[in-house]
Amino acid sequence: MKKLWYLGISLVLALTMLAPATALAKAPPAPFNATGTILGITAGNVSPIDALLPTGDSSTGKWLVQNRDVTIKLSGSANGIFVLDYSGTFVKATQAGTFTGAMKRGKGEMKFAVNGQTSGFNVLSHIFDENGNFIPTLCSLDMSGSWQGTEGIHASGTFAGTLTFVPTLDGHVDTIPTSSFTMTGTSSGHGD
Repeated sequence: MKKLWYLGISLVLALTMLAPATALAKAPPAPFNATGTILGITAGNVSPIDALLPTGDSSTGKWLVQNRDVTIKLSGSANGIFVLDYSGTFVKATQAGTFTGAMKRGKGEMKFAVNGQTSGFNVLSHIFDENGNFIPTLCSLDMSGSWQGTEGIHASGTFAGTLTFVPTLDGHVDTIPTSSFTMTGTSSGHGD
């Protein structure tokens, strides 16, 4: 009888030790999916990289873009209006390049560190001016990269976006008739 009692106590203690471990076990990451549209883009600070070089050589055609804001409306795992403030280097003739930045909603409510790249733009329609010069009138541009939650959310993943735009005469984005933006990844929840 005494052995049975010790066996019972041992079993209760063993189960008690296991129960908190399962209660404290970390939940598996949840899928993170947010989709939306690109609403607008600011000019930012743009300067030719070549002008910054000691030689002043202008042969690369690359431009340094700083503090350019892209406004994105998202719904899903991230909801609301976000602003992607980025800086990067781009080839002016094609808009292909790489960038880094921060995408946030509100004053630090939710913030992501972003690393990305743009492909060269595709000309969807064009005209020829009176001198026979080729003038793009509608273009598309793809972007992709990775993101990491830094404030308000513990999550990471990848993003992809496409925008159709009317270019200015010097090749920058003027208006955006259509666009899409998607963030996918995993999330372990909200937090600081």
